[in-house]
Amino acid sequence: MAPYTESREELLELLDLASDGMIVTDYDANFLYVNTTCCQITGYSREELLCCNASELVAIESRTGMEPVHEQLKTGSTAIVERTLVRKDGSRFPAEIHFKQIRGNRLQGIVRDISQRKAAEEELFRSSNFYLRIFDEFPAMIWRTDPSGHCDYFNKFWLAFTGHTLEQELGDGWLQGVHPEDREQVSSIFQEAFRFRRPCDMDYRLHYHGNRYHWVASTSWPFYNNAGDFAGFLTSSRDISDRKKAVEERIAILSRASQAERLATLGTLTAGIAHEINQPLNALKITADGILFLHKRGKIRPLEDIIRDVREISDCATQIDNIIKHMRAFIRNRRDSGLPLSHLPEALTGSLRLIGNQLSSHGVRLEKKLPSKLPPVPLTLVQLEQIIINLLVNAMQALDNAGKSEKHIYVTAMAGIDSVILEIADNGPGVPEKMREKIFEPFFTTRDTGDNMGLGLSIVASILNDCRGRVTVRENEWHGSTFQVVMPLVAEIGPVDGRE
Repeated sequence: MAPYTESREELLELLDLASDGMIVTDYDANFLYVNTTCCQITGYSREELLCCNASELVAIESRTGMEPVHEQLKTGSTAIVERTLVRKDGSRFPAEIHFKQIRGNRLQGIVRDISQRKAAEEELFRSSNFYLRIFDEFPAMIWRTDPSGHCDYFNKFWLAFTGHTLEQELGDGWLQGVHPEDREQVSSIFQEAFRFRRPCDMDYRLHYHGNRYHWVASTSWPFYNNAGDFAGFLTSSRDISDRKKAVEERIAILSRASQAERLATLGTLTAGIAHEINQPLNALKITADGILFLHKRGKIRPLEDIIRDVREISDCATQIDNIIKHMRAFIRNRRDSGLPLSHLPEALTGSLRLIGNQLSSHGVRLEKKLPSKLPPVPLTLVQLEQIIINLLVNAMQALDNAGKSEKHIYVTAMAGIDSVILEIADNGPGVPEKMREKIFEPFFTTRDTGDNMGLGLSIVASILNDCRGRVTVRENEWHGSTFQVVMPLVAEIGPVDGRE
């Protein structure tokens, strides 16, 4: 089939149907051809345009040299320029013109009225500026990054807070205002969030005017333009120094109160501890007095007998030393390094060594039933003893207040699938249902006694929370309280207390 060839007339008819203006000029910008659309968008007739130079339609302020365009056209590529054109009636409109060099050193051009596109861009720009004005008045510190991650905007609240200029903060300059100890971590968190385009939260210290640092909480999130393309990150920050200070003060108060509670509990244990020390102390004194008595009588004893007596004195001193060390550990609540592991039977034995005599003096009968073997739990021995002692003291005080003639405490334990469960029950007055949630809060107490600070059960809950355990209370068959302590096995909790 022979190729289709258009006549000149047919080609001109096709060009006249184009929705854009079509022109042909010489290198001096004299019109050689214009289509109907070009006449319509300029308001001139074809005859008028063919008698004038194209530069006459360009607004004076938009007239720039065509030399760079000519150089580009000589390479065979298309040159695109934007100009403001003036219609015959004097009105103006923005136009985009595509130039291409054709045979005979002539230029072919496509003239497109881009008024609507420019209006849309202007509206978008105004909209963007409108939101930036909102951000500037918003009572929070706000900054923005471009798609490459460099900061290109900080509102006036940020600049007022830091005392820095906009020029100092742009790019990555804002990081210099972050406390040196926090800077690397903040940068790492933000860069990772930026890379995966996901929100992030950060608390860090930021330079506050006057050579001070304040704690701030920042939330960053990605944003997108109208076309759905990633446009950067927005960050909102607020000063949380007062909140941080209040939390630290509350922690300090609770720490001091917790120490006071331990000392108060120790006061409750004093009689039992005195009894424990008194036994080896009496044995030591009897042995020493016996040695002195025989010496005064001038009786010569075999060396083996003397060594045996000295060994007995040493054993008694060791027993007393162990009791004192136990007391010190309980008061200080010191944690061992590494992953703590303790056995419940050992902790119960140690707890009863401290409080057993005190329970007896209060007329409490204690019954315990533990399996022969229980897996270890992720708590130090002192922490586990502190849980048991606080629960036993709580039960003893409840029984005292109830005025019961027969006082019973039952201690049982069992191994679950993924935990060790300890239960301490009593036949006291029980805990009203409406108070069972509040009873583990700091300073909450159901007793009206001056020596009870209401921290014992909150300490139990706090210790268990550290190992992801829990404590609950329910009414039992004797209408008293049963406190159930659930401690997860080590394999079930992973790292404990932030240790990997």
